[in-house]
Amino acid sequence: MASSCRSAGFTLMEMLAALGVLALAATLVTAQLRQPGEQSRLDQTADVLMRDMQRAQTEARRSGESLALSLSDDGYRIERLDLARPWPQGLAVQGRVRLASGWQETGGVVLAGRPLAHQEARIVLALGDGLSRTVRVEPLTGQIHVER
Repeated sequence: MASSCRSAGFTLMEMLAALGVLALAATLVTAQLRQPGEQSRLDQTADVLMRDMQRAQTEARRSGESLALSLSDDGYRIERLDLARPWPQGLAVQGRVRLASGWQETGGVVLAGRPLAHQEARIVLALGDGLSRTVRVEPLTGQIHVER
């Protein structure tokens, strides 16, 4: 009768492989269950607004005509792109443009279709606890970015 040298049970490699799979599964599950924090939600909203404004600016440059972004308490709208997005719950928004007389509040931003015709603008997104992000349009380059 041939006897086996191997005893019943798992090898160290098998146990490590099983633990690795369990750790990966646990990481994926907790990432799906976790609700995004206020700061994450604010960053995501600012990034979406910035990308939409960049898309509108690209369209304005392509067509050679300015495009308007309208701001409201409920959300924002870009008519020519047939785009409307709501703001998340509890978000306060303030649009400002720089005129010759200084900064002025506005209900919208015009994205120029011509180079060097950009209006300096800031859209401040604020949540409670002092969290805020500013989406800014640079006056000369027209570059749109989020100030963090």
